[in-house]
Amino acid sequence: MGLFDLTWLTEPLSFAFMQQALIAALLIALVCALLSCFLVLKGWSLMGDAIAHAVLPGLVMAFIAGIPLIIGAFLAGTVCALSTGFIAANSRVKEDTVLGIVFSGMFGLGLILITKVDTGLHLDQVLYGNLLGILWVISPRSRSSRWSSAPSCLRSAATSTPIASIPSTRARSHYRSTCCTTACW
Repeated sequence: MGLFDLTWLTEPLSFAFMQQALIAALLIALVCALLSCFLVLKGWSLMGDAIAHAVLPGLVMAFIAGIPLIIGAFLAGTVCALSTGFIAANSRVKEDTVLGIVFSGMFGLGLILITKVDTGLHLDQVLYGNLLGILWVISPRSRSSRWSSAPSCLRSAATSTPIASIPSTRARSHYRSTCCTTACW
């Protein structure tokens, strides 16, 4: 073992789930790099962060209502953007200040809802994310070979029960959270 032995760096990339996480990170970095330049030039640099945090109460309320989480996130993001525009148009406060106030308030509401509602899920993982939990669509022929190196929780999630076959949205959310949480590692 020499001084410049980098197997500790390259060994994790021998696993399929790590390769997929790296590809996802590179794709996200490319999109964010292009869009961030545009947003900074337009003066909307706080907008992405604000909407990303403002969707939290929508996610929690969508879970409570039993509807898809993306619908709750979309509605909460829309409420954040519309209320920011309305308050900025009808007051003398600058738009970036209004945006900071609205998204902080919505984020705080989301945190209160997470702590007060017993979901049995880890909705706070939406805030942090899990790059290793990204599952690519896999054809039935290649399931076993591509997932042979993944951790057992991901391997069972990819090979046993297709998520689309789980009947309700709430059950699908529970299945995803129990199969792809950091407790599996």
